[in-house]
Amino acid sequence: MDVSQSLSGPEWMVEKAQKCLRTDLFASKSLLITARSLYPRNFRIQFEAYRIEKSARKTAEGAAILLDMFQHFFDEPVLQDELQALIVALQSESQDPSIVILRDMFDSFPPKAKYDILQKTSVCEVLPLVIANKQIEVPIKFYAKWLQKSMAYYLSYITQPPRKHEQLATTPVLTSPTHNASSPMKSPCYSRPGFDGPPKEGASDSWEKMHELIIKIAEKCGWNLHVIPKMTGSVSSRFQHLSECHRQQPSDAPAVSKSIFYSTVLLFLKTAFTYASTVDSEAFASTNIGHSTSLLLLEDLNAKLKSKKHKHKKLRLDENDIPLDSDSSDDPGLSSIPANLKVNKSYGITPELIENFETGIDCWKLLYANEYFEKDLNWLLHRWKADTWQWLTSFQTDMMIFKGDFAQALRMLQEKHKQMSSMPLAEVAKDKLKILLQMAACHFRLSQFSSACEMTLDAVSLMPSSETSVSKAVQPEKPSHTSKYTRMLLLLPVTGRELLPYCIHLLLQCYKKKSFHHHSTKDDKALGHMIVLMQYNWPKEESLFSDAIKKIRKQGTFIYSLFFKFIINIDILEEFAFLATEEAGQIEIDLLPPAQRQKVVTRGVVKGGKEDFRIALENQVKRCEENVEFLLKQFLVCERDTLLEHLM
Repeated sequence: MDVSQSLSGPEWMVEKAQKCLRTDLFASKSLLITARSLYPRNFRIQFEAYRIEKSARKTAEGAAILLDMFQHFFDEPVLQDELQALIVALQSESQDPSIVILRDMFDSFPPKAKYDILQKTSVCEVLPLVIANKQIEVPIKFYAKWLQKSMAYYLSYITQPPRKHEQLATTPVLTSPTHNASSPMKSPCYSRPGFDGPPKEGASDSWEKMHELIIKIAEKCGWNLHVIPKMTGSVSSRFQHLSECHRQQPSDAPAVSKSIFYSTVLLFLKTAFTYASTVDSEAFASTNIGHSTSLLLLEDLNAKLKSKKHKHKKLRLDENDIPLDSDSSDDPGLSSIPANLKVNKSYGITPELIENFETGIDCWKLLYANEYFEKDLNWLLHRWKADTWQWLTSFQTDMMIFKGDFAQALRMLQEKHKQMSSMPLAEVAKDKLKILLQMAACHFRLSQFSSACEMTLDAVSLMPSSETSVSKAVQPEKPSHTSKYTRMLLLLPVTGRELLPYCIHLLLQCYKKKSFHHHSTKDDKALGHMIVLMQYNWPKEESLFSDAIKKIRKQGTFIYSLFFKFIINIDILEEFAFLATEEAGQIEIDLLPPAQRQKVVTRGVVKGGKEDFRIALENQVKRCEENVEFLLKQFLVCERDTLLEHLM
């Protein structure tokens, strides 16, 4: 069967029209006229019809289709390239046929259409000329409006993820002959990645052009130029300058407030995007960050608060008592404590990245500390449809985690997770993994341990098996400015190698709360799950294991049927071998699976089970060299329901 016959309606008609074009132009046009009538909102059909009319130099027909696409498909990257080629053609005196046809089509547009196209595609080119020309009189109110449109245009260029565009730009049927034009480039969008044209204007140039535009409009409108920081120097020093001006000068004066507002908005967008595109490097492949794996911001669950109680007020513990709730990793007070990010240059987590993140947050705070700024910013973000900018919502989520606003961060993450529920898992697995883990950390900080574990176990199920069967993750470098009252945050690569240890640690902390809580009831399974998880970070968990043994001794019994399936650590095996002896005391332990159990007696291990227990231990010692990470992932996946059941 012909390949084209397996295609759906619109695709088949385009393929057929392309084949007919080689031998019968009128048959090709007839097919596309029919296709346009049947599928008026299919961009590929519309663009192919336009391409044929332009190739045939049918000015009126081509202009009509181009105008229709401009009105209904403006956001299509390939169409934007075509419109940029048209703008360049208008500035060129070349008589090349591919340039002339574009000029002729533009001349055939109605005046209103010409205005709309120029406004949407070249305001960034015309505006500097208007500002520089002293003979042109324009009402002041229009300059702010034009500045906003220019910023939106540059932001669209800078933040466009390259991969999607490259894929579209290399589609043969959407390739325009005007892409080989040699006209000088003035608009950044004209040379997007994948475009075969003049040298690309860098994103850094676009940030500088926005800064220059603010200065020029400030001069034209009489705004305070001293307030606008220079582009040189660090981003934090630029913010300090803006913050100082905001404190010292009356910000309600338009000359001051407009300069501070637009400068702060620009700095916020630049730092927020720099951070977001770095941590989500796979979505922004053109960003030069030194590594190719996305990063995920998570709470360091080891954070502790120093007790405020005086030593003489603490109760004396009996030698067999367990220091319950010995950590404060879920203390609500942590949310009000300043947070710090850990530097790890091997992951690309540099001081510069952290500086951009923290400066972006400072800019956000400044903008929302002023009611006029807040109103104008919300209006701008609404006008720009910023709620569709994935990089901005990701930054905002991380900002809420940084600020300790876990409830708000959780609401944002839940909304993202809901949006992904209808999408194919293969397309969103990695993003879903990231969202689940951030949700788990927020639930943990809110003391919602069952939900934290559920999200964590769901995240583990999304980790590729091949990524976890490797050596332990590299430990992050310790920050130089630590404090006993500091929350620490981690930026971890989104790989099983780095995230599985975090998942295990989070689950262990939840079970620690469950098993060692002051009012907890006897729950051997929860305690047994803890002991299984302790194996990963051995011997660092020896102290916690000692607490678990104290608890077993105190309660006098311990039953855990998964012991011989998932516990292979030699130190733990030796300790339980000792507990089974008379020397250890009168402790009843039952670790054999149900199929091997014998009748239980009142003291010691089960009747007739001592020999079975000894043999099982000897066999278990032979498994000590097994891969612990692989074993624990199997435990988390296979025993998911049991793990959740004992946290309810």
